[in-house]
Amino acid sequence: MLKLLWLALSAVIVAGCMSASNAPTPTHRWASTSDADRAQYNNDHARCQAQARVSGSRQELETDSETFAVYKQCMNNRGYVLTAYND
Repeated sequence: MLKLLWLALSAVIVAGCMSASNAPTPTHRWASTSDADRAQYNNDHARCQAQARVSGSRQELETDSETFAVYKQCMNNRGYVLTAYND
């Protein structure tokens, strides 16, 4: 009986962990208009985050935030366009 209870409790914990990932799925990506490679993209992305003073808060990069507007303009200036995609 104790083994069955332990097995049921383990199953509940595993199921809870599997459903706990509430991270939003990306719906957009930056596309390079100049065929920038991954290293160049990473460099541009980091520089634009620094310019926009992104500290890591998710709210900072909400599409209606001032921080996102600065970041987006920087990425646009570096030759990227924000595109929607379905994965």
